[in-house]
Amino acid sequence: KETDVVMRNAREFVSKMKLVVNELDEKLIEIIGNRIKELQDMAKP
Repeated sequence: KETDVVMRNAREFVSKMKLVVNELDEKLIEIIGNRIKELQDMAKP
């Protein structure tokens, strides 16, 4: 029984971490995209 509880908690933790990582990925992609746009705008004559 204790093993079941530990496994359930571990699965829950991993699921939550996946959500956090996905959100971070989306934010990073947005930041990088904005930076690319800024650099392109600066490069225009």
